[in-house]
Amino acid sequence: MPGHNNADGWINSGQKSQLFWRFPDRDTLATHGGRCMTYPVKKLHSPLVPRIVPLEESGLRVTVEEVTPEIASYWLEHFNLKNRNIIPGQVQRLSSDISRGRWVASVNCIVFDDVGTIVNGQHSLSACVHAGIPIQVIVIRGAPGESRLVEGTGAKKTLGDYLQMQGESRSTALAGAVMFGSRWSGGRILWSTAILTKQDGAEWLERNPGIRTALKDAAVWTKSLRVPESVGAAFIHRARLAEPKALKTFYMSLANGSSLAEGNPILALRNWLIVQQGMRKRRGVRAPAPWFLAAFIKAWNSWILGQSRITVAWRRGNVGESFPVMLDSEANAVEMIDEVDMEKSDDGCGVSEGATTG
Repeated sequence: MPGHNNADGWINSGQKSQLFWRFPDRDTLATHGGRCMTYPVKKLHSPLVPRIVPLEESGLRVTVEEVTPEIASYWLEHFNLKNRNIIPGQVQRLSSDISRGRWVASVNCIVFDDVGTIVNGQHSLSACVHAGIPIQVIVIRGAPGESRLVEGTGAKKTLGDYLQMQGESRSTALAGAVMFGSRWSGGRILWSTAILTKQDGAEWLERNPGIRTALKDAAVWTKSLRVPESVGAAFIHRARLAEPKALKTFYMSLANGSSLAEGNPILALRNWLIVQQGMRKRRGVRAPAPWFLAAFIKAWNSWILGQSRITVAWRRGNVGESFPVMLDSEANAVEMIDEVDMEKSDDGCGVSEGATTG
């Protein structure tokens, strides 16, 4: 009969498709629509019950609180000190849920870190203010500061959001440079879907701080030749570590385009970039970022070795040309290791000085 616990230890859910799973301290009701479900009670026993961690041990304080629009506004004004920008669409969506009675406290938590700063829930609080209706929320206090790196239940936090919360300028562009540089140094430059978590990105930036200056330098190429910032920053960063003096000349020659004779690899690169600009204006398309980087590497390799070059286009397709490897002035492959792991050279300055005085 429905819901009967028979002699074999099985619970038959019957025609109503409802099954009671027996746990050590409580019964949990699970509903399965459309068909009769039968489960062995013994298999659903202890393996599904995690150890309950006492709150005193976790260091957290967890409460369910009714937050009024006035309280939400006060929290946002005084405790939302280091957070990403508010996404209006996310606030509107949550506000609509509140107004229609669809608010679910169990999936919308407000989290304060161990110094009292909001690390999750600013959109929920903004929605409460916007709707003008009190909401019940789970409030967690005492979370570690690094919890900013962890996804919340609201709008997805990106690496750019995290870098902005850390006080980085042009955080979105910097995040793009970090992701592209990490893909290149990790041998995943052609993996458009390469996974880089926020933790990975933050750690890579910490080990390659020079990417910040490289991004500023790349702005000159982006403005004059429409070079993707992520590509320009990654290239400058890597070339600076390998050949800092040579990079200054390469950098300014490409930016100015003056005194470049036929056969000069830098001229070939400029011409290729100009073609890409034209394609973008006429057709609204351009080569993917790895193709830009390949063109830069081919031009750099020929130029640093004193060789002439007419074209820098990378032909992957049917030709099967492998992705170029960056070389130094002695024709050795540039080591793709983190900046902090490389030996500090006596003249390890960047191109910023040359860029601003050239």
